[in-house]
Amino acid sequence: EETRRAAAAKLRAEAKARADEDADAKASEEAKQLVAAKAAGTNGSAKKKADDTREVTLVKRTTKWTEDLLDTSEKKEGIANVLPNLGRLLDSDWHGSYEHSPSAKARLFVFVGAGGKGQSYGPWQGVVKRMFPELELIVFEYPGHGRHKVDLVSDAGMLEQEFMQQVVQYKDGFQ
Repeated sequence: EETRRAAAAKLRAEAKARADEDADAKASEEAKQLVAAKAAGTNGSAKKKADDTREVTLVKRTTKWTEDLLDTSEKKEGIANVLPNLGRLLDSDWHGSYEHSPSAKARLFVFVGAGGKGQSYGPWQGVVKRMFPELELIVFEYPGHGRHKVDLVSDAGMLEQEFMQQVVQYKDGFQ
């Protein structure tokens, strides 16, 4: 009886692994299609559909990964130990709230909405530091908000350029 159950469990695990591989392959193909559509300059509705599909796929994959990760504490510890500790970020006018955590393995980026202040997330810094020492919480403020005493950037292209220069440069190995 136990041998039969073990064999059935193995078959289920193999089927799940095949389904996961198929989902990953499909997500990769959808990403390629999105890049090709973007390069070809397709209209907004095609891009919107591709973005929606990509978002749903990303949510499903993230949910699956999270569930798998939480299966056992050994997996969690194993993954956390593989990642390197992150270095301190350079000071930036975009940081509304940031405290470096020497044991951080990953960063959680939060973008404050228009009119909001990153300082309002200060209490969350303590919660994250205490409960999730492997995470670092970085709250970004848009130029012209909070402690940023500069003119508000009203042009989306300029905001993107500023974002790339001030924020994306801190990605620490993320692609």
